[in-house]
Amino acid sequence: MKTLNKYILGLCAVAMFSMTSCYDLDQLPNDQVNVDFTNTTQAEQVLVGVYNTLNIDWIYGGRYGWDNCSDIAWCSNGWWPSYDHYDIAHGNISPSSSRIRDTWQNYYKAIQRANRFIANIVEAGGDATDRGKEMVGEAKFIRALMYFEMSQLWGGVPLYTEENVYEGKLARSTEEQVRAQVISDLEYAAAHCADNAPGTKVGQVSKGAAYALLGKVYLWNKQYNEAIAAFKNVVNKGYELNSSYADLFRPANAGLKPDGADNSKEMVFVVEHSKDMTNRYGFATQHLSTRSAKGGGINVSRPNPSWVYSFEAKDGKTFLEKAKEILGDVRNENGESGYDLLTSSDPKDHVKFWGSVAIGYREGDKSADGVTTDKDGNVIDKFDIGRVVASDGSFNGYTPFRDKIKELWAAMDPRLGYTVILPYEMYDGYGATNYDEYLKDPDNVTTKLGTKPVESVIWGYIDSKGDAVTNTHGNTNLGLLVQEYGQNSYLWRKFVEEGDWNGTNPDRNQNPVNWPVIRYADVLLMLAEAYIGAGQAAQATPLVNQVRARVGMPAKASVTLDDIKAERAHEFGIEGLRFWDLRRWGEYRAKTNGIVESDVYLIARGANPRNISALMEEKFPIHQDELRMNDLLEQTPAWKQ
Repeated sequence: MKTLNKYILGLCAVAMFSMTSCYDLDQLPNDQVNVDFTNTTQAEQVLVGVYNTLNIDWIYGGRYGWDNCSDIAWCSNGWWPSYDHYDIAHGNISPSSSRIRDTWQNYYKAIQRANRFIANIVEAGGDATDRGKEMVGEAKFIRALMYFEMSQLWGGVPLYTEENVYEGKLARSTEEQVRAQVISDLEYAAAHCADNAPGTKVGQVSKGAAYALLGKVYLWNKQYNEAIAAFKNVVNKGYELNSSYADLFRPANAGLKPDGADNSKEMVFVVEHSKDMTNRYGFATQHLSTRSAKGGGINVSRPNPSWVYSFEAKDGKTFLEKAKEILGDVRNENGESGYDLLTSSDPKDHVKFWGSVAIGYREGDKSADGVTTDKDGNVIDKFDIGRVVASDGSFNGYTPFRDKIKELWAAMDPRLGYTVILPYEMYDGYGATNYDEYLKDPDNVTTKLGTKPVESVIWGYIDSKGDAVTNTHGNTNLGLLVQEYGQNSYLWRKFVEEGDWNGTNPDRNQNPVNWPVIRYADVLLMLAEAYIGAGQAAQATPLVNQVRARVGMPAKASVTLDDIKAERAHEFGIEGLRFWDLRRWGEYRAKTNGIVESDVYLIARGANPRNISALMEEKFPIHQDELRMNDLLEQTPAWKQ
């Protein structure tokens, strides 16, 4: 039995962290272990360590942060760089940016593990069996995925493979050479990986996953006929769209009906997560969730209002067309039209339209505008829910447009409501009571921790001075959804836990939902895009309509590339794809530069408009530390001093 000493303990330790092992650790040197790569069990255990690199920050840990760099989402600060991607989103990168260094290094961590695994199993002859070839194919797929994304960010990069894994320094290969290696790796994976049935072993690289990524590479290269051929190989393997869109983003056995489908036949390849706290490979959902979720949340990503308003209604009308139809001539107590307020360019009008407020006074306290009594002179002495304080001190209920707002949401593309917690909709939070219980007996509310529905009330009012007051907070214990920083923004629903998901979510840092790297809906829309590129638009239409039909959206008679771009924006919100899509289409800077990050009221919450330079439109710089460590490296041409 042949054993090798080249494999670093750190790599094996990750694999052994969650799996039993028969390795002999009682040996010298004590920073290495002997692994028999002809032993399938041992080799598979090491391969787990390659897969686990996908959970590293900047790869698929905090993957949703890439959407903050696009036109569909924004982040309010840069305190959690691995999750908010704030610096990149705002164009604040340079050759000295730590974000660039961390991203580069973490990609190479995954590549290094894949290279060492391939080198060792090939040298040991472990790739002689069918399972050995499958494992090599899986490692090559992961390496290809890493190099493919690096080529999109940096173009040509040093090309380390199993052939030169132990060499110290390499110069940049060309972008074409990197792409050629990616295609070669994926062709091997497509030929040798297991042909798993859809919905089985979704976290293992399969032939379907290899063909799907190969098609995506060809699509990026504008090799449309090759992309079509690769995607057809996926279509022919029996993948299918899950009947429920919403269920794709919550785990099986979450106690909800219908059940979670994060391992369904739609999942071509996922980063697999577990609720088992001895296997800490979940993703940090707290950065997407709210204070009303179990364990709390910090909202480092928020949907852009312009993206929310880009969705179609179920009858094909635009958001504003549907809003005009539903709001009609509904007016507030001052006679102001709801539709006029909604479409106004003045944020104060948006406060009048959206705003409700919860303000609590005690006797002797004064509000922001000096009001301590209601219109009848009664002292306000307890916390009042969902009320607006008018300039004369009178109470009005919720915004008078609340019911019509809810009617508007119900008329829109269902993917919007499945992806976003919309104003005045309910979210199954995790609090101590709820609004209905409060209304029944506000002075004697029972407080029992557990799953409680909370309402996404948007706070704000115009005070007696005519100023907008928008920094008020809800109270989870009183059935109100609480936002971080009181920013009154739209909030993500997709991936965010509801209640405690029947015990499947033990920790807010370890969300058990599998992260979808490639869904079948993605394959269908990429295939449609390839048909458009190849001049076969008629072939694209039924593919797009298949995706739309899943959520009850009307079929299109024909589709254009712009239709596909819009469909992708609505289908894949906060799945981390939009940034990469914009770069593929050459629209990254055009779609993101100058964005003012704002809340529901269109009040700016970011410090400044985004400033995406022409340099970032091309390729990213290499960090100066990498240049110092490797004198063979040259800076990305556009970033040279």
